[in-house]
Amino acid sequence: MILDGTVDLAYVRRPIREQGLTLLPLFSEARVAMLPADHRLAGIPELALADLADEPRLRYADPRPGELPIRTIEEKFESVVGGAGITLVPESVAEQYSRPDITYVPVPDAERDEVLLAWEASRRSPLITAFAPLAPLADPARAEES
Repeated sequence: MILDGTVDLAYVRRPIREQGLTLLPLFSEARVAMLPADHRLAGIPELALADLADEPRLRYADPRPGELPIRTIEEKFESVVGGAGITLVPESVAEQYSRPDITYVPVPDAERDEVLLAWEASRRSPLITAFAPLAPLADPARAEES
């Protein structure tokens, strides 16, 4: 929608196809494993990526061979609870979505989840010119401190 001009700007998370876009990094956050509440690793205080190596994984748009494609966070919840696999999600998902049938476990060695502001690279717009420099000021960590 950015590339076809439907929207001027969007907040996005990696992975994203970067071709034709300008991406402005805004912030990053830790990832946690989303597991069914009865999963064998559910009670562990912290996991490493190696602990999850043999677990079937769920991904959004670009699943690897043997992984299931997921389109929405709701599909992730249902797939995890249904035993189709586990997934890594940003820490904010764990904070915002509490369910008795799902547990979240920190994975400190997982790559951080990055949030970016995106717009079409060749587009010149007063909206983008005015908004882009202000976007980094809306850091969630600052909002929590206030």
